[in-house]
Amino acid sequence: MSDFQLVKSRKNRKKNTLMIIKNDDATTEKHTVTDINTINRRLQDSTCLLKASECYSQVRDLIADHEIDEIVCYGIGNFAECCIARYQLALLILLREDTIQIPKSSCYFYDPKFYSEEELYLKDAGFTVIPENEEGKRKTEKKTLFYMPHCGKSLYNNLIWANWNRSSLSKCIIVGNSFTNILDRNPRQKLEDSCWYLLSIAPFAKEDKFPDNFQYTDIFNDTVITSFPECTLKDVTLSTWEHSKEPSYNEDDLEFITNKITSL
Repeated sequence: MSDFQLVKSRKNRKKNTLMIIKNDDATTEKHTVTDINTINRRLQDSTCLLKASECYSQVRDLIADHEIDEIVCYGIGNFAECCIARYQLALLILLREDTIQIPKSSCYFYDPKFYSEEELYLKDAGFTVIPENEEGKRKTEKKTLFYMPHCGKSLYNNLIWANWNRSSLSKCIIVGNSFTNILDRNPRQKLEDSCWYLLSIAPFAKEDKFPDNFQYTDIFNDTVITSFPECTLKDVTLSTWEHSKEPSYNEDDLEFITNKITSL
């Protein structure tokens, strides 16, 4: 997930302390600790700006068309530091408050790159932090919004595999990258080898495109609401549903941090 800087500056900002974290390449990086109050202030600023936008009003109306019992957020990124992640989180918080209206405890978060203070912020706010890396393989029994903006296609593929039946998929709503665009941008043979489930279900999915009128264009670009209406899933052939092999990926196709890497 890329980042950008707002032009607005803040004077007399206190110096942050440094801590050492373990990263994916098994090297040591310095991470600037952000205190909870600063995270809260930045997130409130993003939330206020977003809520006043026409973009939010239109997205809210799109989400209102769906019945949602729980939210699962994968791969939101480091919202303590990244402006894109912070606005994406702000949208989710607003949608839960204004439209979805479920308890905070029914809103689940996981990102293997979360800093400890980000996990603490989410927990203190009343949300649930998933304790282990599920690799997106969560089977849902409820009508669930999977909030996954700008995630890799293999993570979407894992989620679809975990819910590979008509009953489960019809309960899934995904806020994330357009499957149509994924198919357009990748050779079919490559998708057959690495993302068979995504490739197979894409023709039966319904996509509602996010508006492109937010002032920062790289936050919700290529984002859609994907659902799987029962009326279209009934056209999926029995032989397609019988496919059940768990996805596996070579190094070039792996677009998420595996639970094996997380546990190192």
